[in-house]
Amino acid sequence: SSGVPAVFTNNSGSGSIFLVSGDISQAGATTTLKANPLPYAFDAGLNIPANSGLVVESGVIANASGGFFGGRLDVYGNLVFNGANSGDIVFGSDSASPAAGDWRGIRVYGNSSIKGATFKHADKAIAYYDSPIKLENTRFENNNLAVYADGASAGQTIYGGQSITALLIEFINQIATTSPSGLW
Repeated sequence: SSGVPAVFTNNSGSGSIFLVSGDISQAGATTTLKANPLPYAFDAGLNIPANSGLVVESGVIANASGGFFGGRLDVYGNLVFNGANSGDIVFGSDSASPAAGDWRGIRVYGNSSIKGATFKHADKAIAYYDSPIKLENTRFENNNLAVYADGASAGQTIYGGQSITALLIEFINQIATTSPSGLW
């Protein structure tokens, strides 16, 4: 499917705002998820294509469905989480009894800046593939793996020549905190 640039805000009703699998934004455009009384939900792969972006504002709650083919977000473009504190944005499971591994997580092949977010009940909460790493005020709770990075990601240079930017990161009840080679 092909997405369109959009801003979601001030929705009401019952249930969730369901994001259909496929591209969440057109190439060259940016989609913004804003805080809503309803949480966002997705059940399969969402993509941020190259040369496009997704901005997630403070107050957003997004819940993914479970299973091996369950919810995941693949970032080929640019992903920005604009929270301040670790609980300002929450990505987690839609299960009535959430557990580690309920959803696939976020896979970054492009660029990301994640600030003020909590990731819960994912298989790999965030996985970096040949991508720079920038995390700030971020919490990982009850995931199988909090952060994965391939060798190319660990060697990336961003923001003043630093390969990894990680400030105020909290790990709670993880099965593992980083990829086998370790990040910190």
